[in-house]
Amino acid sequence: MEEKQSRNSRFVSLPGLAALLLAAVTANYFRSMLTGVFLTIVFLLCLSSYLWGKGICRRTEVEAAFLEESCHAGRKSQLRLRVKNCSLFPMVWLDVILPAGKQALVKLPGSALPGQFLFPGRPEAEAGIRQRFLWLLWQQEITWTQELETLRRGVWNLEGASLQAGDGFGLSAAGGWKAFARPVRLVIYPKLIPVSAEPFFKIHQEAVTSSQGQMEDITILKNVRPYQPGDPAKRMNWRLLAASGRLVVNQYEQVMPGCTVFVLDLASFIRMVPVEAGQEGTGERPVFEEAELERMISLTASCMAAMAERGLQSGLVIPAYGDREARFCLPGEGLAGMEVREAFEALAELDYEGRIWETVRFPYEEFWRAVSRVGAVCICTRTDESRNLQDVAEQLGRGRARFLALRRKLGGCGEFDCVYGEEIALLGDPGGGAEYKESRENQEQKETQEEKEVGKG
Repeated sequence: MEEKQSRNSRFVSLPGLAALLLAAVTANYFRSMLTGVFLTIVFLLCLSSYLWGKGICRRTEVEAAFLEESCHAGRKSQLRLRVKNCSLFPMVWLDVILPAGKQALVKLPGSALPGQFLFPGRPEAEAGIRQRFLWLLWQQEITWTQELETLRRGVWNLEGASLQAGDGFGLSAAGGWKAFARPVRLVIYPKLIPVSAEPFFKIHQEAVTSSQGQMEDITILKNVRPYQPGDPAKRMNWRLLAASGRLVVNQYEQVMPGCTVFVLDLASFIRMVPVEAGQEGTGERPVFEEAELERMISLTASCMAAMAERGLQSGLVIPAYGDREARFCLPGEGLAGMEVREAFEALAELDYEGRIWETVRFPYEEFWRAVSRVGAVCICTRTDESRNLQDVAEQLGRGRARFLALRRKLGGCGEFDCVYGEEIALLGDPGGGAEYKESRENQEQKETQEEKEVGKG
């Protein structure tokens, strides 16, 4: 339901003030002293309320800041707001309404979903967080910290707040938009669920050393340098020695065999549904499975977090879609726990609202250039029957490629290893596994019902 602003008294307007003034002058003209005095007092009260409403919100300062600029969905965040009444008039009540987007990302603890509000300059009502304060006197400043519950992943950009205030006589209510001097944002990472990421732990001794899983690949020659005492003989470049007489040693490319790169197969979450096509029989229409993509995003982030806790590095590749470019979040030389945040932020920024999902484009050239330094590649897909990135898996080979499927349909991915979401979620948390199982059963019933309806047609 859409929230509406409080309305002013009919007398707190130019026509109302003119009518009160005319009535007061008329009463005094006919020497009705008590009536004239009463109407004059009412006129002055309404006039002061009218003047109060014209500038009270413009003379109110509002600042916002998050105590932590990021958190995972399902956890709590804290927002600090500062409000100052810079006018000479008091406010009996003040509502500060923060826009929370079309799909609410946060809500107040212990409350239902946020209400809907009309914000200036926005054609449709959006979710908002409202906080009311009583008696904000002239030149008074209030600072408070509000705890918020995060509902889903996303990026909450706060550029300003909508203000609604009431005067001391209950005659006028003013409202307006107050832009923040410094816009703030909260990055809400995907929800983490307890998982067993053992299938992704590549057994490699270098993956748990101080080098964070890096080692030299002797098949990739990076450079040569002059020989230094102590260099092993197997590193010497004998061909250059024979050709030029210079003694140099080889330097090889650093690779990370213990690193697993997760690749989101976005195209697999577009399901083709059979529909009637008139006299031509049946056709197909694309259906975007939003709920299943959200579960896969949460599952991928949980696996990456579990690997970071073990000191293993992981990466993320998000294909291009719509007008968005592909995202590559690959580890470098930093700590695994620090670098995984970049991938979490990329997942939080994944926005499919209003996008044309049929235009998902996999960046083959950039992908092959980027993954030449990493170990295993895990393709995250909706079901095990998806073959959108089968060519990528075949070029990588069985030793490097594997699949992470949300649901089981064929019972495997051919020659490649396949890990199912419901299995690793169930191992980590019975509640999480039960949720995946229930969602899978509901989705299967939905698809079966669609097929039956087309068959009857």
